[in-house]
Amino acid sequence: MHNVTSLEAQIGTMAVVHGGLVLDASCITFADSSFLRMILAVHQRTDLRIAAPSPRVARLFDLAGVETYLRIYPTLDAARAL
Repeated sequence: MHNVTSLEAQIGTMAVVHGGLVLDASCITFADSSFLRMILAVHQRTDLRIAAPSPRVARLFDLAGVETYLRIYPTLDAARAL
C-alpha cells in the first residue's frame, strides 16, 4: 500500500509538469486492487499510457476488464510514439 501511495504522488507530480505520462509497467511484480484503483484514478486525471505491462499487471487488467478503457501499449516505444 505504501508503494502505491508513493507511486500515485510521483505520477501526479509528473502529470502536472508534463501534461501526461507513460508508465513502464514491465517490471511491476505485484499488483492488486489498490494498484488498479490508483491507475484508474490517474487515468481519469491525465493522459496515462501504460507500456509493456508485466504478466501480473496484464492479468489484473484482464480480470478487471479494463483493457478497453485504459491506454495499454505492448512496448515502451509504442507508448511514446503517440
